[in-house]
Amino acid sequence: MKNSPSKTVLKQMFSAAAQLIRDRSTMLSQLDSVGGDGDHGATMVRFMERLEQAMDDADSKSAARC
Repeated sequence: MKNSPSKTVLKQMFSAAAQLIRDRSTMLSQLDSVGGDGDHGATMVRFMERLEQAMDDADSKSAARC
């Protein structure tokens, strides 16, 4: 029995999470500004962009091997 999600499902999950973070980045930064420097939303958006790029790169490498 397989208990782990497929690469496709993981990519869909991370892409959905990235979209939610982009949609709520202003709120994340506002919350962070209460006790921090107010850049959490922007930082999370940059992280998710890099995560999506890494997933795309992995897909490209995988396709090139076929």
